[in-house]
Amino acid sequence: MVSTIVTKRDGWEIQRVQKVEGFPWEELRPQAPPFDRRAIGEIARLYQVTIIPKNPGKFGWFVFFRLDEDLPFPLSMTRGNITFLDPNLAFASYVNGLVSKGEIAVNDRLAVNDPVLREYLDRLAVEGLLSIANGTADSLRFIPVSDELGFASAVEEELVVNSHFFLMDSSDLDSPFCTLGSPYGLSVHQGLVELPPLNERPALFVNKAGETWIDVPRLSDLKIEVDGIPLEGEIYTRSGGRSTPPSDNQEIVIVGRRVVGVSTGGNTIIPMAGFVVTVDEPVEIHEGIVTYTGYEDILFAIQVGPSMMDEGRI
Repeated sequence: MVSTIVTKRDGWEIQRVQKVEGFPWEELRPQAPPFDRRAIGEIARLYQVTIIPKNPGKFGWFVFFRLDEDLPFPLSMTRGNITFLDPNLAFASYVNGLVSKGEIAVNDRLAVNDPVLREYLDRLAVEGLLSIANGTADSLRFIPVSDELGFASAVEEELVVNSHFFLMDSSDLDSPFCTLGSPYGLSVHQGLVELPPLNERPALFVNKAGETWIDVPRLSDLKIEVDGIPLEGEIYTRSGGRSTPPSDNQEIVIVGRRVVGVSTGGNTIIPMAGFVVTVDEPVEIHEGIVTYTGYEDILFAIQVGPSMMDEGRI
């Protein structure tokens, strides 16, 4: 395998890409590093040092957190017409609701009316599971961090490169089903769909015969199952609008290979890294494990964004 950095200059513009040759497709695979709680502090530092200083008046206080099974917090998983399957999302909905009621505020630090909750947040901070960044705007928001956020340095391979987009900007986290660090875009390895296609962007495909091509995959190409049961219904993604239309049907919210919530009544805000399926008949969700079939002949596929052009060629 040969890795080369290729640099092209056009006036003041510089394009630099990494070119890798001489590897078998069978050895190329997506690899998510394990969750590392240190990433929470690094995200807060990134916001404090790089993002917020660009426009301090635009940003208020951000509380980045991740719950731990060893630090449970008694909490209802149902909030209004939404039942969450991820306790981090339920907790974020709960505490952000308290913020809107004025029961959590900021002066020079977090002011929490509930002493039990205040002690719990302090414990998360001590365990490295909560970190804060702040600008000067009068706002406060709790943001859950994905359990898929780690460090590439934790992956021990001959060559490791970044691949997928993931939710990072606070403006992208505008639904109650979003977690910072969630990757999105098609990822297939040995016929297994690890992430579904989103946003109708081009993807690189390699089949098991070694043939390669670029195509625009869609969710409609795949069959979706939840807990082994086929899921039939109307699919809504962010490319079609911010929320689903009013409906009396059950709506199943999916991010990656997990059901993260179930809602009723329509007007469900669609997660940026996922989609919503509206079903005519209610579906009983158990583990909420999602599988996709339809790409069994695909050896490798990845969808990360707009395609690159070189002298008119993709």
